[in-house]
Amino acid sequence: MPPRRKTARRARPQPREAEAPAEQPSIARRAIPHLVALFVLFHVVASCVHVIPDLGGGLDRRAWRDARAQRELSAWADRFGMERAEFEDRIFGVAVGFQETRGAIARPFARYMEVTGVQQSWAMFAAGTPLSDRFGVRMRRCPVRDTSCEWETLFVHGDDERAWRRDVIGHPRVRSAIFRWSWPSYAVRYRRGCAAIARLVFADFPDAVVAECSFERSATPSPASPAPAPPEWSRQIRVSR
Repeated sequence: MPPRRKTARRARPQPREAEAPAEQPSIARRAIPHLVALFVLFHVVASCVHVIPDLGGGLDRRAWRDARAQRELSAWADRFGMERAEFEDRIFGVAVGFQETRGAIARPFARYMEVTGVQQSWAMFAAGTPLSDRFGVRMRRCPVRDTSCEWETLFVHGDDERAWRRDVIGHPRVRSAIFRWSWPSYAVRYRRGCAAIARLVFADFPDAVVAECSFERSATPSPASPAPAPPEWSRQIRVSR
């Protein structure tokens, strides 16, 4: 008989030690992603609600007496085949209902929007205007009553040939402020802003004795008025050295 081969005995597997169960996150930690998702949803809904157009001052029917508003209302009344007075009453009722509904929807988010500083909404205008304003800066090298010199235009918005200090006056933040300077309620800020611009004029032009800020008002051509009146400068503020 052939000799029997010796086979190695397999080692018996040792019993494994029981693994400790994984530590479960606390309830607070598990809730964080859900809370963040709820906050994001709340913020998105609040923002969407507050971009619903706000009729605001458009509901003041005294503003409808403006010639521009009357022209717009008459045109739309004709399109609907209605008298202007009837059309005004009809759209006013619809507008009041719209504004009340918007206010009710936005009310739960009002405090949050106020605290975060994003409560500004899109206001709707009562009527458009064919007029536009452009800001300009002029200077004189002699007193205003002296006829030995003329006004020199340094800057006019949108004019490449008169673009003094455009990097400053044409900056988006400055333009945003200038846009409001033509409003009567911003008269104080207009004077302060013009004084700051005058200091730049006097710094760049040592012989300048007077600086002037003003707005050029022009009318947009239309089929009814293809050749509007020439632009006019108004709302001047003069600062002497």
